[in-house]
Amino acid sequence: MRLTQTLITEDEARRRAPDLVAVIEEEVVALLEALGDLEAELVAERTKATEALALVETLRLPKVE
Repeated sequence: MRLTQTLITEDEARRRAPDLVAVIEEEVVALLEALGDLEAELVAERTKATEALALVETLRLPKVE
C-alpha cells in the first residue's frame, strides 16, 4: 500500500467537508455499536464469573453434621 499526500485548496476542502463529516459520523456510529456489543459480552462474562465464584464459595463451606 502506498501512502500519498494530496494538497487541496480551501474551496475544495469546504466543498468536501459535508461528505467527510458524514463518513466520520457513520464511523462513529459503527464504533459505538461495536462498543455496545463488547459491553454486552463483558457483562455476560462478568455474570458467568460471578456465578462461578459463588459456586466455588458454596463448595468451600464447611459441611454441617
